[in-house]
Amino acid sequence: MIFGLDASNYSGPLTGDQARCIWDAGYLFAIVGAQRPAVSRQQLPALKEVGFELGVYYYPRYNDGDLWRVDNALSLAREFDVERVWDDIEWNEDIQGLRPGPAIVLPALRDRLNQVRAGGRAVGIYTGESYWKTMAGNTAEFGDLSLWHAWYYNDGHVPDFEGFRPYGGWNRPTIWQYKGTTPLCG
Repeated sequence: MIFGLDASNYSGPLTGDQARCIWDAGYLFAIVGAQRPAVSRQQLPALKEVGFELGVYYYPRYNDGDLWRVDNALSLAREFDVERVWDDIEWNEDIQGLRPGPAIVLPALRDRLNQVRAGGRAVGIYTGESYWKTMAGNTAEFGDLSLWHAWYYNDGHVPDFEGFRPYGGWNRPTIWQYKGTTPLCG
């Protein structure tokens, strides 16, 4: 099994020593959030220098224009030679209000994915089953894309990919995020 890191912009800056520590702990890839490009531009070189395979993700908001978020992610992908850009389909109702449904999410998702493709990058989708079903209506339209699946077991055990419950046209995820925020190497 290969382990990776979701380097959120809210994790803050990352030193070269921290990146080396994470690598030495057995992590081989990192996907960095693009919401705060200044933080991303600090995290990406530290991870790249150590040898991590890199990805970038963006978090759309739907109500305040998504395409500039894609532009930020594409700029980072070009700058750091990142192949895949991930679209984050989840929602925090406490912060963002009512969760948008398929009538809003699907057209915006198509536009964003087309923008990433036009920018010369592969696309993937980060989501969990409950978010996907409520926000995208469980459409299978995107089932050919890489899935970064988020599902957390209460005991935090490493998931068995054979235990994945298919949804959205995906029979198996490319990546399975199974742990939440845990301090790693500071």
